[in-house]
Amino acid sequence: MKYLISILHKKHTAWVILLISFLLTYIAWEISHISIENKLKERFYFQSQDITKAIEKRMLEYEIVLRAGIGLFKSKKDVSRNDWKVFTNELKLDKYFPGIQGLGFSKFI
Repeated sequence: MKYLISILHKKHTAWVILLISFLLTYIAWEISHISIENKLKERFYFQSQDITKAIEKRMLEYEIVLRAGIGLFKSKKDVSRNDWKVFTNELKLDKYFPGIQGLGFSKFI
């Protein structure tokens, strides 16, 4: 017991204990830093997947509108401005396709 007490009273023992404490603190900080970084990367990955799926869904919806326009032109060879207006009004773009700013066509002259 006296031997242990004499070791604890030496000057270098305090420095060793301090150094070990710093080392353990650094290791704990590094582990928590890596854990937080991994969670952030995982969150970014899932958010980017959600955004990608939302964009793909929106593009598919726009494709459906374009295919409907193709259907109109295939069913009626000569589409007038009035036909096109009725078609676009019936699509209700504002309600069902809020991102579409306009839908038009050009006649070949």
